[in-house]
Amino acid sequence: MKIQDHLDILWEKSQRIKVRKAILISDLHLGVRNNADDFDSHDSLFISSILPYLDKGYSLLLGGDICDLWENPDRSQIKAEYPAIFQVLNKAICQIPGNHDPDPPAANMGFVLQLYSGREVLWTHGHVGDFFNYQASWLGKFFVRYVWKNLQMTGIFKDPTTATVRNPKKHEKTRLAFLDWAQTRQKEVIFGHTHFATWGPSWNSGSWVGLGGNAIIIDGDRVEVKHFV
Repeated sequence: MKIQDHLDILWEKSQRIKVRKAILISDLHLGVRNNADDFDSHDSLFISSILPYLDKGYSLLLGGDICDLWENPDRSQIKAEYPAIFQVLNKAICQIPGNHDPDPPAANMGFVLQLYSGREVLWTHGHVGDFFNYQASWLGKFFVRYVWKNLQMTGIFKDPTTATVRNPKKHEKTRLAFLDWAQTRQKEVIFGHTHFATWGPSWNSGSWVGLGGNAIIIDGDRVEVKHFV
């Protein structure tokens, strides 16, 4: 099944939730502070960037791959390394799973966000229809946990299970599929997964891997991408 077909199903079957003021983040990939930890000690930047929005009444939405449970399956170890980060994350009112999270029921793969005017935006992590991250996620998980984790320190290998900017062809394929869905259906979608922020109608929430971090800011009927450095 193509990515666009999966998105059609999500649009029809996902729960609708009303959103007025929100900050949406994804793809932190929190680890255990070893050389394979993609979050890369963005603690201070994350807290100083996100907390001011929460203090102003924005709701926090989590868009998947907050922890990298493919590389580090013990979530308690990750929480022990990032207590201040989890104090912020625990304020979230809603969360969807990513491919690096535990396998969820299919019904929980996304929501449709209803903005102030009634405008609707599909929200999903972005890995639906991606073979190594969805249909054959067991194979992708095996590769990441037992092969890629050990190669990651070199920085010269492309991970075939991910659509990040380390793998530009896969990233571009995913981006174009989501954009095609939004344009042909005349709808909007917010997703993460590729770690590369983009503007609508196919919005990407970016990541907190590498330089700085990204978020989607929703205020009334306005949606924008925010970059923190």
